[in-house]
Amino acid sequence: MELTEMEKRMLYQTEGTERYAILQEMSMASRYAGNPARRKAAESLMKKLCPLADAECMEIVHDIRENYRLPQEGRTIGELLAQARQSSGAEQLKGHDIMALERLKEDKMIKEVNQACEKLNGRLGISVELPNPKKKALKTAAACNLVVGAGLVAAGILFPSKSCALLGGISVISSVVLRKESKHKNHES
Repeated sequence: MELTEMEKRMLYQTEGTERYAILQEMSMASRYAGNPARRKAAESLMKKLCPLADAECMEIVHDIRENYRLPQEGRTIGELLAQARQSSGAEQLKGHDIMALERLKEDKMIKEVNQACEKLNGRLGISVELPNPKKKALKTAAACNLVVGAGLVAAGILFPSKSCALLGGISVISSVVLRKESKHKNHES
């Protein structure tokens, strides 16, 4: 299959692990990309990939991800991430591997995310740090969420607004989660 340079560049940046996900990414790009040439390339790529079976489509995608080289240094975040993934030779996670329960154990997920960010920072030559709120900040946020959530639930009941009540419920749940998280924090101010 003959692909244009722009089509190769777009496939190189995709994250999907199956044909459907790749087509979904292209569909979003065809609608929302700021560059008209990029939108046109996404539409063209969708037309080329749609008739293919999943295995054929993913064979093309894997070939592009492994062998394609950008004609110049990456400019977008997606290109930089794709270059880092390609140079590391990391196998892409999918399905339950991403959200395996053992990764969600206390502090393990945060440590893994921080380690991944440090590696990416080193490869890309940038410095991005994730915030680590203190116990007091978490308690304050939990209290604010509880007050706002209760107000939204009450407003949703008084004025028949399901969306208002739903947002309030989500805010209350968020408050409970933040409160629980603050209890796991060390005694920090």
